[in-house]
Amino acid sequence: MNMAHFLNRRRVQAGLLATVFCLAGCGKEGVSLTPLPVAQAQEAFDKAFKNASAETRLAVRDAVEALKTTNSTKAVMVLQELSAQSGLTPAQQEVATRGLLTANAMMQTAAANGDHEAAEVIQIRRQNK
Repeated sequence: MNMAHFLNRRRVQAGLLATVFCLAGCGKEGVSLTPLPVAQAQEAFDKAFKNASAETRLAVRDAVEALKTTNSTKAVMVLQELSAQSGLTPAQQEVATRGLLTANAMMQTAAANGDHEAAEVIQIRRQNK
């Protein structure tokens, strides 16, 4: 994949992230979502997505693995794509959004600790606001 395609994909994903955060506040007045603790990710995703399609369950597996291995940029990308899928149940959307909050926090920490890829993704997201 060339750099231009990579950066364009990152911009699209950053836009999706903004949409997810906007949608996260809808539906449950007065309830704000909190990041999903990594230790609870496997169980929460398995429960919410147990009846999902095989393709969606593969994305869930990738997202949980990325969270567990602190691969924040991959986790953000996978969770953004997962969250953008049509037809998610409210429980699935909530777990995906909470996972995305966790991945975003991990990415902020990684960037602060010198992870150049994480810093680049954050910069692209800021430019697209």
